[in-house]
Amino acid sequence: MAVNLIDSVKDAIAGQVADQLGSAVGLDKQQTASALKMVVPMLLGSMANNASTPSGASELANALKNTDTSILDNLGGLLGGGSSSSNLLSMGNKLLPMLLGASQGNIVSTLVRLLGMNDKSVGGRLGTLAPIVMAVVGKQAKSSGGFDVGAITNLLGGQKNFLSSAVPSELK
Repeated sequence: MAVNLIDSVKDAIAGQVADQLGSAVGLDKQQTASALKMVVPMLLGSMANNASTPSGASELANALKNTDTSILDNLGGLLGGGSSSSNLLSMGNKLLPMLLGASQGNIVSTLVRLLGMNDKSVGGRLGTLAPIVMAVVGKQAKSSGGFDVGAITNLLGGQKNFLSSAVPSELK
C-alpha cells in the first residue's frame, strides 16, 4: 500500500510549525488550516503531474536527490524568522517554477480567490511550503526506492487516490 504523502507533510508541519507558517502572514489557525488543506495536495499533485512524463520525472528526480531533507528536523527554528526563514522562502521560490510551470500565475490567482488572501500571502505560503513538501517526498523516496525516474514515478503515481479528493477541483 502506498504511503499517503499528504499525511506525511501534514505530520511534518503539525502544531507549532503550522501556527508559525500562518502567523508569518497574519493568518489565524483556521485560515492556516484551510490554506494547508489546499496548498499541500496541490503541490503534491503538481509533482505527480510532473512525474507522469519522462522529462518531468527526470527533472524531479534530480531535484529530489539534491533536496536537503534535514530541514525537517528543525522546521520550527527555520520558520522562527530571520535569515533561516528567508532562506527557506528563497529555496521555495526557486522550486516553484519547476513544480508549477506555466500554471504558477493561475494557481496563485485561484488560491487568492479560494482562500481570501492576497497574492503576497499565497506566494509566501507556496514558497515556504515547497521545500518542506520536497523534503518530505525526498525523504520518502530515499527510504522506498531511491531517486531513479521509475521509483519517483511510482512513488508519486501512487498518490492519485489520495490526491483525487484532496485537491480542489479549481486547482486540478
